[in-house]
Amino acid sequence: MNTEQHPKLFFDISALLDHVELRSQLSGIQRVVAMVPKAVATHIPIENIYVSYLDNFNDSYMCLPLSQLGPDTLNDAPLLKILLGPGTAHKHSNSITRKYRNRRLKLRYNTIRLHLSTLFGNDKPFERIGTTRPEWEQYRKKNSLLFPPQFTRDHQGSLRSKGLKFADVVGPGDHFFQIDSTWGKHVWKEFANIKKMGVTFHTWVYDLIPIVMPEATSGKQKFFKQFKKWLLRSTKYTDNYISISDATKRDLDSFLKENNVERSSRVARLAQEGWKGRKSDAPPAPVGDVSAEVAEVCAGPFVLCVGTIEVRKNIARLARAWQVLAERMPGKVPTLVFAGRRGWHREEWDAILEETNNVNGLIKVIDGPTDAELDAMYRSCTFFTMVSIYEGWGLPVGEALSYGKTGVVADATSLPEVGGDLVQYCDPYSVDSIADACAQMITDDAGRHQLEAKIATTKLRGWDDVGRDVLKAIGQA
Repeated sequence: MNTEQHPKLFFDISALLDHVELRSQLSGIQRVVAMVPKAVATHIPIENIYVSYLDNFNDSYMCLPLSQLGPDTLNDAPLLKILLGPGTAHKHSNSITRKYRNRRLKLRYNTIRLHLSTLFGNDKPFERIGTTRPEWEQYRKKNSLLFPPQFTRDHQGSLRSKGLKFADVVGPGDHFFQIDSTWGKHVWKEFANIKKMGVTFHTWVYDLIPIVMPEATSGKQKFFKQFKKWLLRSTKYTDNYISISDATKRDLDSFLKENNVERSSRVARLAQEGWKGRKSDAPPAPVGDVSAEVAEVCAGPFVLCVGTIEVRKNIARLARAWQVLAERMPGKVPTLVFAGRRGWHREEWDAILEETNNVNGLIKVIDGPTDAELDAMYRSCTFFTMVSIYEGWGLPVGEALSYGKTGVVADATSLPEVGGDLVQYCDPYSVDSIADACAQMITDDAGRHQLEAKIATTKLRGWDDVGRDVLKAIGQA
């Protein structure tokens, strides 16, 4: 293919680099950010695709050809951190340290406050910034945040020296994607400058949860104001919005209309297949890669619920549905496993588990499972469930389908776009509806196997389909 026939495409990964500085594996938005450039590269020459990022070391906006970085590198968090971490995320990657990077007293105060929270076992401050106490402690020790060192150019990684100044590479007619969850003020100026370089600017929208359901976000009204300010500010440089589902597009179009903004808005739905493709026929992860707790779970019948454990996932109603099932079907109810990081506003869920002794042991929590542990649980579960009130897409539904597993899914927002006719639906606002759907899935083996057989013969939407639709959305298909 002739690279001259295609404009250059730039995908911003600034927030992805922030993420890998603090965590060793990807989830949610970060996984999508890692997959989309690679997916697009299956349709156009990879030489025309770049990743770009804000280099906090010298406040420069840089880029790298995807062919140089390697399309699979974006999916490898530890490797990505080694290659691009120094000089990009370094000590400013955390939301607190980045926020106060030019206010040293504030930085010192907030760092000490978080350090004291680790000593007293207080999880809430860490949940608000999207991390955990152990992760923060490891990060703090490694980076000496109480007395942050002055970085020098000698500390830069070898690959970083190969980075290119964005302004030297971009040209009129190229396309730029704000694909990451980069909502902070520190990038607004960069994006405004990029728009002046003659590019067509595309802003990726995953969901409008802070607008539609501010009560379900970690900062509630504070996050609502921050998100709304970002979305309105993005209209100043965005030519085209790309939503990941029809449901998200409807919410976005409604928001733009209410704010008297006329902008192009298109859809590039995400994949049903997992990030490594269909997994039902792939070899499982080695047994030694999972904890004893996960191995024990996988040894018995269980139902799997994957995702951050937070109020939007409807975790309290799901737990109550398991109470109902335990009363209806004593001795016949499989374990319900919540697999994910503990998130925000889960007080009701916590209370249910404490009052009922985890519904007499029928509910288990796997906090922060590894990719290998998730692989083992997807393979071993009887079925999965996702009864969220709101999802921009619902990656765990597609992930489960890629393992050949059906499940009980909320008939809400984007989830029917992912589940199609391969799952059973419920009303997420009704505990009885959730319980009824799960009871049928538990007792009707023939019906469940019929859905599994249908999944096995269905061509699931893959990441190459996502890449094709991204190009179609920007008029380059």
